[in-house]
Amino acid sequence: MNGLIKRLSDVLGHGYPSNGNGRAMRGRGNGSHAIEFIAHRNQGTLHSTREQWKDAIAAFRRAIELRPEDVKTHYNLGVAYVRADDMVGAMKEYEVLKRMGTELAETLYRTIHQLY
Repeated sequence: MNGLIKRLSDVLGHGYPSNGNGRAMRGRGNGSHAIEFIAHRNQGTLHSTREQWKDAIAAFRRAIELRPEDVKTHYNLGVAYVRADDMVGAMKEYEVLKRMGTELAETLYRTIHQLY
């Protein structure tokens, strides 16, 4: 299955899926989960570009269920919460990112405070 993931990722131009910390997710669990993760993350991104915040939130949450360590998806979920005027959700994602020790926590924090 890893060969299929690589071929799919190469076609999409992503290389192997990343967990947001620059580490590839190869060899971690079922290959179909990686494809499903990418699909949900991409759906969330598409909904975000269309400003469909509730749909973006749902898609990012499904992606996080599959890859809870993916910091970029947590960040994108936090931004979607901000845009949907859900400060409780945004602050929860900020706390998750802070616990993960990523600089994206402060980036999300600044985004929250720029908009509110």
